[in-house]
Amino acid sequence: MESKEHLHFRKIWDPPVLLIDWETLRIERKSTWGELFFDLIFVAAASKVSNLLIEEVSGKSFIVLLIYWSIFWFTWNKMTFFQNRFFCDSLVHQFLFLIQMLGVLLMLHHLSIDFNSHFTFSIGYLMSTGSFQAMYLLIVVYIPRARVNTMIQLICSLLGSLLILITFFLNKSHEVIILLLWILVPFCDILHFAIMYLKFRDQSLPVNVDHMTERQGIMIMIVLGEPIVTVSIAAFDNLTRLPVYFGMGLSFCMIFCLYLIYYHLNPPTSLHAIRRGIIASIIFVHSHLFLSASILVFTAGLQLVIENIEGKMGINTSWILCGGLSVTLILMVIIRMSHFFWRSDDLTKKLKAPLPARIIWWTIIWVFALLPLIFVGTNNKISSLLIVALLTLFLVTCVVIETFLTHRFELKHKHSLYEHLLQPSEERHY
Repeated sequence: MESKEHLHFRKIWDPPVLLIDWETLRIERKSTWGELFFDLIFVAAASKVSNLLIEEVSGKSFIVLLIYWSIFWFTWNKMTFFQNRFFCDSLVHQFLFLIQMLGVLLMLHHLSIDFNSHFTFSIGYLMSTGSFQAMYLLIVVYIPRARVNTMIQLICSLLGSLLILITFFLNKSHEVIILLLWILVPFCDILHFAIMYLKFRDQSLPVNVDHMTERQGIMIMIVLGEPIVTVSIAAFDNLTRLPVYFGMGLSFCMIFCLYLIYYHLNPPTSLHAIRRGIIASIIFVHSHLFLSASILVFTAGLQLVIENIEGKMGINTSWILCGGLSVTLILMVIIRMSHFFWRSDDLTKKLKAPLPARIIWWTIIWVFALLPLIFVGTNNKISSLLIVALLTLFLVTCVVIETFLTHRFELKHKHSLYEHLLQPSEERHY
């Protein structure tokens, strides 16, 4: 099916359209302006969630941060999958889109570690999810091909809303139960993938790989921007002292290195994890949830360091900063493994990478990802500025070594690599 350009005007009402199916020609798609506008809300959400760990450095605040961010991320991810598969641009759909954004806005303004505002947060969640459910119903009515997939997604979404409704009848004294119910809410979205994979694979819908990759990359860009803003604000009142400038510069270098590591080696569509199958797809997509959360934890650690850049690093700060950085690197390795690990296709055969060499390669990468944990547990023994400098040096070293290796790889296998990429792929993209 050929793609034709045409002038498009918004209508008051227009039925939704299925953009992609297994039999249709895959075309390159980019994020829409509506999606990018939707992302702005999550810039604020990332900032608010990260601040929870700064307000109270404890195990409870860490768990609450993960739960809140999981709810926000799955809300964003549902929108991403919806826009990936369907086109809806009528004024009716834009109104539902507005309600969803207002719900997210209400949620992010009522975050608290002690659950004082859990009632208002729940209302915001129901507003946001309710608009999605209305959009799902329209898909069920107007697109028979997507009916089974969307009905299962709608049922799982309603189950999550039911769990949130239960929290309406609980107060602060039941915070453990509230916590458990909120933990279960994101799993309702994962349940949809499991049901489709186990029972209704023939009714599944494909994913546009280019669009999904771009969307996940944009979310990582959002959370990578958060430490830049946080560090700048934290250092604003202390710009008369030279160590603060050094701390800001080193912090930005670390963020820049994380940017280089993540966006380097993004594979072409033919080698993407989503093309490998449903398991690799789930690993790729949901690893970004934990990756974005770990970057927010790392952000909180950077703010605590900048506020005490001339002092010694405490044990809590070392756990947040170094632990957050290490988990971030580990998740980046997992995402890369979802693309490249244990491939048995023509590319691996042509590059002639022996099994022992591949095992050694992945082992070295995992060891490097764990190295920041050396500084975990530092309790007022080492200068904060020194630890930041060492972590920056470590990340710069990782980038240089990786670039050196991939540069040699590119020169050695350039002909084989491009010969593989130019061949038409017969794999399905999930």
